[in-house]
Amino acid sequence: MRMVRNVAMALVVLASATMANAASFVWYETANVNGNGAAGAAGGAQGTTLNLNCDTSGPAGSCSWVITMRAALGAGGITGYSADLRTASAAVSASNAATAAGNPFNNPVFPGTPGSGLNLMFKQAGQSFVPIAPQTLSLHTFTLTKNFTTGEVAITGIQGGPSTDGQIVWGNDAAADYETVGFGPNPATPGLEGTLGALPVITITPTPEPASLSLLALGALAVIRRRAR
Repeated sequence: MRMVRNVAMALVVLASATMANAASFVWYETANVNGNGAAGAAGGAQGTTLNLNCDTSGPAGSCSWVITMRAALGAGGITGYSADLRTASAAVSASNAATAAGNPFNNPVFPGTPGSGLNLMFKQAGQSFVPIAPQTLSLHTFTLTKNFTTGEVAITGIQGGPSTDGQIVWGNDAAADYETVGFGPNPATPGLEGTLGALPVITITPTPEPASLSLLALGALAVIRRRAR
């Protein structure tokens, strides 16, 4: 049995009577939003979606980013949590997961279990006895990879929410409650199992974008018509 899940489930009865007022927030950061290796700006901030770029104009290949999961803990403190990433795309995978330096949770049940698709990333850890005090910290890092075909235009959304295990749990022993938590741009809600963020916490946008391709297609059509005349 998973320690953090047990802690969280033990609190579910009390959760119906009272909810923690302070929220925790989770977001994802990277040093380079360009996944093809060229230099680029960093991305990701609290309350936003991490928008990644992948150049699909060349031969089929892959884009990769080193992602850090960040959190600002709510006023009640946190004793345990789990947080997952999932996506409908089987072409997206995670690897090289590791607990971030300075992560104060002393029992990383799953420091970062990587996968793909609906099981893209599962992270679970706990802290015994005394809740972790409110602070902003890094929880873990992993490598995100998107395989693409030449000219691919589909935008990929990655949500914070349940994998097949159905987990988003942030336990708050100090308040005898679940901590409320906001994942990326999603509003803060009680961190109950089975919660799925309605908005993507990470998006992967191909280049050229669909709008750019449409303009190119219109230009090509104009040239063809001109030659036909």
